[in-house]
Amino acid sequence: MASMLTAETAAKNNNENMTLHELFMNGKQIYLQIENGQTNITAKECAIKFEICNRKIRQQGIFSNNERVDDVKTNDLKYLLSHAYLGKLYGEKVKVDMIVEGPAGRYKQIKRSILHYTAFLNQLNDYQMLLKNDQSFFIDMDADSRKETTENKRARKVSSYEEEKTLKLKLQEYEQMELTMLQKNNKKTDIAHPAIMNVILDEEDEREKYLTMIQLNVKEALNNIDLSKRELEMLEQMRANLGDRFYGTKRNGEDPRIAKIKKEQENKKKERQLLQEYK
Repeated sequence: MASMLTAETAAKNNNENMTLHELFMNGKQIYLQIENGQTNITAKECAIKFEICNRKIRQQGIFSNNERVDDVKTNDLKYLLSHAYLGKLYGEKVKVDMIVEGPAGRYKQIKRSILHYTAFLNQLNDYQMLLKNDQSFFIDMDADSRKETTENKRARKVSSYEEEKTLKLKLQEYEQMELTMLQKNNKKTDIAHPAIMNVILDEEDEREKYLTMIQLNVKEALNNIDLSKRELEMLEQMRANLGDRFYGTKRNGEDPRIAKIKKEQENKKKERQLLQEYK
């Protein structure tokens, strides 16, 4: 137990000692590796990096409500994505122990994901960076986006899909430019994806690359918030049906670690009984 705490403390100190740029780029690299199944680092550890990023961003006063996007330095634009990465991590990547936490654990994760996605979109809205259709859908979400007519919903999804496809192609062009310049300069790297390299493009192209990434994440954030709200409704129904079981073993006051061991033992016992039946 002591060694585990020592390792956690060392990891935390390592994150704290990184500069904001180093921490963000490291978190981004790990996130992409998680997506590609190329790392043993957990999504929770990655999320902690971006949580610390957000704190450092606030402490350093990187963004101001009195500014517009043109006032933001090119090198700082990437930090607008910090909340978006946390929305993805908590919504899709960070695992929940269903035995210990029950469906309530997933409910909590979805709420946290929506919170970060909303913070991301609110910040862009303050900077007047949301496209008109995206802004309208985002604002309408509070009322209830699912009340839109079937025709309007279909039209919105088609439009969003076409815009997203165009943005992806644009981003691929910038990433290819980065890769070409990297190869031209005979630089070596073990990084799996050109999007996480240090700045190689000139400032204008670098700025456009990050603005494109931001708009792509807007599409994803809006879609994921909409889907998450639907999942929350299903989980709320489960809570009504399951009662205390909705909260897993934690609600019953039992040590979660002991409860997990008991569950594993029960499963093994059932397996042995089944094997006996077929002997």
